[in-house]
Amino acid sequence: MSSEIEKEYSMSFDGLSRKLETGASIPEEDDWMEWEAAGNMLKIWKKAARETGIST
Repeated sequence: MSSEIEKEYSMSFDGLSRKLETGASIPEEDDWMEWEAAGNMLKIWKKAARETGIST
């Protein structure tokens, strides 16, 4: 699954995380935080789906 942010930066979340360790603009940080939040939410939804027996 590829996100819009992944397409925009042409790299994975981990790649963007490493890139931002050396400095980032505010829009880059905003994109990173949005991407991180979406990933965390996806993990929570998948866990809830498993626990309730809903297929993901």
